[in-house]
Amino acid sequence: MSTASFYPIIQFNPIAIDFGFATVYWYSILYVLGCLISGQFAYYHAGRIHFDLTKAQILDLQLALLPAIIIGARLGELILYYHFYRIAEPNIIYLLLSTKIPGMSFYGGLIGVLSTLKYCSYKLKKSWIELVDFVSPCVPIALALGRLGNFINGELWGRPTSMPWAMIFPRVDYCPRHPSQLYELMLEGIVLFMILWWFSKKTRPQGAVSGVFATCYALARFFVEFFREPHALIGLVGFDWLTVNQLFAIILLGVGLLLLQNAYVSKTQNS
Repeated sequence: MSTASFYPIIQFNPIAIDFGFATVYWYSILYVLGCLISGQFAYYHAGRIHFDLTKAQILDLQLALLPAIIIGARLGELILYYHFYRIAEPNIIYLLLSTKIPGMSFYGGLIGVLSTLKYCSYKLKKSWIELVDFVSPCVPIALALGRLGNFINGELWGRPTSMPWAMIFPRVDYCPRHPSQLYELMLEGIVLFMILWWFSKKTRPQGAVSGVFATCYALARFFVEFFREPHALIGLVGFDWLTVNQLFAIILLGVGLLLLQNAYVSKTQNS
């Protein structure tokens, strides 16, 4: 009996509903569900910190952010990881909808959210960083469900390992691998949510909650990348261990630390 036979085989049906003329995937359902649940947490969060937004305004914010996340994530995947397709195929709409380029980029989705919040800040008469601070604690719920979708799809698999909790993803091979999707679900989703939900309960300087989000996400992502297979087209980008996502995480970490410095150092200097 081979060693691989002791490990669970992850082979779920990614299709939730097949209408014949249209197919609905679990990943899509979980993606939208994550945004909806995050919106419900936003209602509660606004009340507990006395944030001056009505339910109707939060709903408008939610409806604006959902397409921003999807479009930003798809554009991010195209530009950050598949830029050569963009050069070869000038029709960007075709590429966004094409199955040639699977996946959604967190960093692209983040840029989409931040850009949309900039627009929403004018409509809601709030500062941009104020809105980012408000939204940040609600984001990890959507991230967790997105990673669950990755796990169901058997994609974004981990590196080979002999750890007892290893799993087999037949989509790539029958080698036991780290379930890196679940690591990300735990760290970028559940743990990050708990940290932010606790931290945002009290009044903090503007930018502090956003800084904690960026810093903690970056650290979690940098760590998990050691257990996740590097991007198939890009591979390692430096030092024989650095992945492109770790490079992006370092940039995000710098942004997070800068936000925290501005929040607390500026507050101390102005006191």
